[in-house]
Amino acid sequence: MIKPDIDQFTLVLQTTDVFDFDDWREWVAKNIVSTFLINSKMHMLFDELGESDTKLPEGYTVGYSLINAPFYFCIAYHEAFSKMGVIVKFSAYAWHEYRKRYAEKFNEPIHLHNFFQMIESDDYEFRLSRIDMCCDFLNENIDIAKLKRSIEEGRTELRYGKY
Repeated sequence: MIKPDIDQFTLVLQTTDVFDFDDWREWVAKNIVSTFLINSKMHMLFDELGESDTKLPEGYTVGYSLINAPFYFCIAYHEAFSKMGVIVKFSAYAWHEYRKRYAEKFNEPIHLHNFFQMIESDDYEFRLSRIDMCCDFLNENIDIAKLKRSIEEGRTELRYGKY
C-alpha cells in the first residue's frame, strides 16, 4: 500500500484590520493568535500554551509553544514588523498528534482542508507558506535507498497530477 500524507506545514496569518503602528504589538497580533487558537481548537486539545521554550522561526521575536511538548509547534510574530504576519508552524509529529487528539475528542477525522475551513476568520487572511508531503510505502518490498539513488540519477521520474 502506498499512503501519501501531509508531513509538516507552515501558515502565515495576515490581519484584515486597519491599525496604528503600536496597535500591532499591543493587541492586533495577540488577537490573531487568540482567534487562531480558538478556531483551531488547540486550547481544547492541548494542555498549556505559553511563551515559547523552543527556537522561534527565523525573524520572529515573540512566540508561543505548547509547554513540554515532545514535538515542534510554534505560533509567533515580530513585534515591530506587522507585514511578517503571524506564523504558525506544525512539525510532522505536531500535526500527527493534533489529528489524533482531534479524532479522539470529536469522534471524526480531520484533514488539512477541513482544518483550513475551521480556522477561517474575519480577523485574518491566511496562506499556506510551506507544506511537506510524505509518502509511506507499506508492505511494498521497496528498497528506499535504491529508490532514492534511482531518482537522484534520473532513472526514476516522479510525477504529480494528470499526465
